[in-house]
Amino acid sequence: MNKKKLFNAFNLKKIINDLIQNSFYTKKEAKLEAKDIVYGKRSHKSLLKIVRKLPEDFEPWGKVTEEERYNNKKAWGDCSCGCRYYIPLEHHGADWGVCVNPKSHRCGLLTFEHQGCLKYGGLK
Repeated sequence: MNKKKLFNAFNLKKIINDLIQNSFYTKKEAKLEAKDIVYGKRSHKSLLKIVRKLPEDFEPWGKVTEEERYNNKKAWGDCSCGCRYYIPLEHHGADWGVCVNPKSHRCGLLTFEHQGCLKYGGLK
C-alpha cells in the first residue's frame, strides 16, 4: 500500500470515530461523510449544516411562504428548474449550486435548490 492510501485509510478511521463521538451521525453516515471529507467531496448533510439561511429564502429555510412564492409569477420554480442564474456544483447534480443573480439576496452564496428567491431568472 502506498503512503497516500495508507494516510487516507488512517484518516478515514480517525474521522469516522470523531464523527460518531462528537455528533449525531450513525456509523454508516459517518463512513460516507468521512469519505467525502478525505476525497474532497461534501455530502448533502454537511452542506445543509453550513448553508446560510436568510429570511428572504422560501420556507422552511426562510420566511417566504408558499402562497407568496406562487403568487409571484416569476418565482414559481426552484433554482434547479432552469434559473439561468443558478450554477450547479460539480458532483451534486442540481441539488446544490451558487446563485449569480445580482438582484437576488442569494447572489454569491451556496444555495440548496429549494431555498429559492423571488428573483427567479426564468428558463435557461
